[in-house]
Amino acid sequence: MRRILAATDGNNDSRVLAAQFVVDLPPAVADLTVAEFVGACKGMRPPRVRNYLEAAAVAPDARLCDLSRAQRAALAGALRLRGGVEKG
Repeated sequence: MRRILAATDGNNDSRVLAAQFVVDLPPAVADLTVAEFVGACKGMRPPRVRNYLEAAAVAPDARLCDLSRAQRAALAGALRLRGGVEKG
């Protein structure tokens, strides 16, 4: 999965692709923790990963397959935001 995200052109492209994975939830990523999955995107540092987890209201150790539909939608939406989620 890291290789797929690394093949994208930039940080935003990586997050958009990750958002699509969250929506489609292919079996290859379903058992990853949300923190591990989001952290695989280009340009992700631990503080930014925490911001995405807070935006989607999920625990760092939650697996993608365990997220509710609403949590997956929130995470996908946050990942698609240009520039990401910043703590304000």
